[in-house]
Amino acid sequence: MRRISVQIPQIGEGLQEARLVGKLKQVGERIEKDEPVYQMETDKAVMDIESPYAGVIVEWLAEDDELLPIGADIVVIETEDSVEDNGEKSDNDIDEQSVAKEMENDIKDSTSPSSRRTDIPPKTRSYAKQCQVSDEELNQIPKKGSKLLPEDIDLWLKNRSSNQENAAEDSGYQMSKLSSSQRLLGSRLLRGSKQVVPATLSIACPWEPVLKRLDKIQNQSGQEKVSAFTLFSYVVVQAVKEHKSFQSTITEDWELKEFDHLNLGVAVAIPGDNLVLAVVDKADTLSWGKYQHALRERINKAREGDDQAHASVTLSLSNMQGFGVRDAIPVVVPPASGTLFIGEVYYDVKIQEDAVKHEPVVNLTLSFDHRFINGVGAAQMLNRIRELVISLEDWMISD
Repeated sequence: MRRISVQIPQIGEGLQEARLVGKLKQVGERIEKDEPVYQMETDKAVMDIESPYAGVIVEWLAEDDELLPIGADIVVIETEDSVEDNGEKSDNDIDEQSVAKEMENDIKDSTSPSSRRTDIPPKTRSYAKQCQVSDEELNQIPKKGSKLLPEDIDLWLKNRSSNQENAAEDSGYQMSKLSSSQRLLGSRLLRGSKQVVPATLSIACPWEPVLKRLDKIQNQSGQEKVSAFTLFSYVVVQAVKEHKSFQSTITEDWELKEFDHLNLGVAVAIPGDNLVLAVVDKADTLSWGKYQHALRERINKAREGDDQAHASVTLSLSNMQGFGVRDAIPVVVPPASGTLFIGEVYYDVKIQEDAVKHEPVVNLTLSFDHRFINGVGAAQMLNRIRELVISLEDWMISD
């Protein structure tokens, strides 16, 4: 058995760094060769990275949401696989190769015509990026020893923070950092604004069938309390089975990638006006009973700060009923194909046989990626959701 330090592969031409979104395996778990082991986010996509070896996870060398340079060590795997042809490093090689690499980079820096300092080791540069220190700022940080170290950056940041606080007191404002979850969401939204061509459609959907069916479910003996949103989201899952565009994404090569199952995302608000995503994987394979339990479990984990977003989530739901919001234009975050907004319940006038009736309705607003989904397809999806809501009593089986 050998312990191998696995590096972040080159996952895009010219790409120099990527953010660790999440670990798919924990220490002590076994991983098979070519099985996804972690997720990285670049400026273009969130993607699963596969393990080059079969073995057991020994140690993770980076934290979630950490910005890492391409080629950085990320995980140690204990394996029986041969490593000579893969370029990975065993325990025997790690220290010597790290020193050699650092010396090589220092030499490159010293011979480069650029203005980059030659006394900054690669690890310090990586730490500076994690702290969101620009190259220009890095060049101005004083050092205590012969090389600039992470602790020099910490001291500089502390002094800068103190100076900013003093300036804030004088100017009437305060400075603070965004949470890691909000920074990650912002990164995804920025990427989306550069990639997606969004379009939006909205319809009014009768809500009385949902309330009636929900009342029957709640009155059944032994049934756990469920929300109208949970029931409605199950309807959406059934509609996607007939509209596979919302179970798909588009690649950089303009190829349509249709997933075998629907991984449904649900936006969850957490304290501090932060937003994370709960995900029900393979939602289309679950019966009503299993679905409601899975959604409850995933939302509870999201409320604890567990952001479950991954590259196979193609449709997300945004529920604002509890906030009195009737209409909104949701944002599509790639690689997803769409986001469906559910507004508050309100009463609309309906005339039936010369009689005026007020019935509860909600506005459903669907934003979709117009690069591969057109208006007719999106309208058909919305209308199918409405049809399934109206006919809930005819097709839904409680279990």
